[in-house]
Amino acid sequence: MSGQYRLVRLNTRDHNTRPLAIEDMTVIIDRGGYWTQHEDPPHIPVGTEIVGMGSYGGRGLYVHGIVGGEWEPTGEETYLYMLPVTWAHVIYELPDDPEDVGALVSAFNPRSWSQCNQSEFRAVLDRVLAGRPLALARAASA
Repeated sequence: MSGQYRLVRLNTRDHNTRPLAIEDMTVIIDRGGYWTQHEDPPHIPVGTEIVGMGSYGGRGLYVHGIVGGEWEPTGEETYLYMLPVTWAHVIYELPDDPEDVGALVSAFNPRSWSQCNQSEFRAVLDRVLAGRPLALARAASA
């Protein structure tokens, strides 16, 4: 383990409904990564524990995982880099106050990634794991 902890934002404006956000998070889990539009993403070491927070239609949805590699260029115009992440195969919903986990992190960045210490991350992960697990959005033939 790296001893580092991150919160990151997931979903885009295109995922403006709950079903679209869940579908996007399922794809993120299945593809095993975290993508960024930033030209110079921060160093996030292998082994970093990570919580993904939904945005737009995904507010109140969370996933968690562990970084499994270094940033890789995608060759795409929109998402320039992908960070390999092994995500747990579950999405958690926190319907009461979908953004309250940000208050648990002293250096919370509501628009992008946030680094936190172990006690802050533990509080966030405890809150996420207390949420309601949702079924992943998979095609009937999957």
